[in-house]
Amino acid sequence: MKFKLRILLSIGPIFFLFSCSRRGCTDTVAENYEPRAKVNSSCYYGSKAIIWYHDMASVHGATKLFYYVDGEFNGESDRSLDFYRRSYAPGSYEVQTGNTLRVNLGQEKVKTCLVLIKDEYDNVVWQKYVEFKARTTFPLEI
Repeated sequence: MKFKLRILLSIGPIFFLFSCSRRGCTDTVAENYEPRAKVNSSCYYGSKAIIWYHDMASVHGATKLFYYVDGEFNGESDRSLDFYRRSYAPGSYEVQTGNTLRVNLGQEKVKTCLVLIKDEYDNVVWQKYVEFKARTTFPLEI
């Protein structure tokens, strides 16, 4: 009986130590959220912007656009096929593909980035500082 008690007392703390120290991101807003984590470690966040244009003149006749966020290439889109167009009541968008900016915010929940859009001739069509917030998707009119 004493032997079993000694084993239980020596193994018990080891299980307790490992079960209570599960590390991971405990923030439900983060991209790498770990629901079983007990100890918070590095959390990473992301955000998306849906690009659309109200007026054809805003893209100056370009047939292809290239997206950059803080100087890094982020994607491209064929203006005639892949842009979101405002087609219904304010705040409602016709969803198509190929025009979403996906931004990695790192460990920040809010980050302001320079968004730059160029045409196929490397001309700047649009540029602006845009605030991205963790786990949000928002329209970005050019």
